[in-house]
Amino acid sequence: AFGNNQEAAEKAVTTRLEAMRRVNPDATEDEAASQLEWELKPREIQNVFPGDNWRFMFSAAQSGMKAPILLLDLEDAVATTRKELARQVIVQLIRAFRGEDLTQDEYDFLKKNALQANDAKFPMTNYFVSDVVGEQVVYRLKPENQFHKDQMILIRPNNLRTKWAAGDYATVFRQVGHLISGIYMPKVEGDGDVKTAVSMLRAIQREKKWVEGRHKVFVLTELPGAVLTAEKILSVAPEVEEAQ
Repeated sequence: AFGNNQEAAEKAVTTRLEAMRRVNPDATEDEAASQLEWELKPREIQNVFPGDNWRFMFSAAQSGMKAPILLLDLEDAVATTRKELARQVIVQLIRAFRGEDLTQDEYDFLKKNALQANDAKFPMTNYFVSDVVGEQVVYRLKPENQFHKDQMILIRPNNLRTKWAAGDYATVFRQVGHLISGIYMPKVEGDGDVKTAVSMLRAIQREKKWVEGRHKVFVLTELPGAVLTAEKILSVAPEVEEAQ
């Protein structure tokens, strides 16, 4: 990842360790190195799909490490009439596929609003089990249907220049940032866009007491402005990477 540049590699581990120790004072250098090794492992995106679709997410989870990166789209693959609804759907789906319990209301919400939740071949209700925790009934996706622990989960938020972008960061990232690995930025016009996104993510990381800079920021260089400023984009923050 560092082109055999030992100094750059050691600096990256030190920077990550310092960030981790702001959250956990007992974090070790080995833990920082292991986290970076996992993040920087070469992967290809195998599954890109609308993040509010139960059937697609179920199939992606079943693919396991045949699809090492899952890109959950809130942008082009989600209809404008569903943008705000899709945020809450993706939040509950990610929680479920990462093994968290859903309340009765959250489970009913998914049954009603997740696309293809009632798919004839893979109906959502067939893959959850109910349990009683305290006095509350909760619903849990069966372990064999959850995301593989090593799958990297990314979210593609809406373009920063749309009216939906702020809600994507404030709602989705704040609620499930602990369960995902980062974002995939579309339609970037220059390094200013990336600085804005990184600033928002880092503010949320500080608020939530997550390791600062732990979420990867992939930048899709599809516009001329991004291509011409690629070097500046990559220098915005250590977690920023270019995506072709």
